[in-house]
Amino acid sequence: MPDHQTTFLPEPLTEPLPPHSGSETSRAAAEYIEPMAKSLKAQVYRYILKCGTDGATDHEIRDALGLKDNTARPRRRDLVIEELVEDSGVKRPPDPSKPDKPTATVWVAVERP
Repeated sequence: MPDHQTTFLPEPLTEPLPPHSGSETSRAAAEYIEPMAKSLKAQVYRYILKCGTDGATDHEIRDALGLKDNTARPRRRDLVIEELVEDSGVKRPPDPSKPDKPTATVWVAVERP
C-alpha cells in the first residue's frame, strides 16, 4: 500500500485558471480559488487514493475534507480530466442514513504502473 503522505502527484495538477462559465461572477470565483486549486486538488487526490478500491463519492470527499460542493466537485472533475481518477462503475447512496435517495458515483484513483 502506498504511503499517501508522500505519494507522487503527477503533473499537471493545475491549469492556468480553474474552469468558469465566462460570466463576471464565475471568472471572479475562478480567480479567487486559483491560488488554492492545486493544493485542494492534491487533497482530493490523496483522499481518493486513501479510500483505495472502496473509492469515494463527491459527498464523501466534501465531508471528509470539510469542503463545499462547489470546491470539492470541480477539483475531482479536474482529476478525471487529467485521467488520475475515474468512475468505478459503482453507485451508492450519498447519505447512508437515507438509502432510498438517488445514488452517487463512486470515484477511484486510476491504477498507475
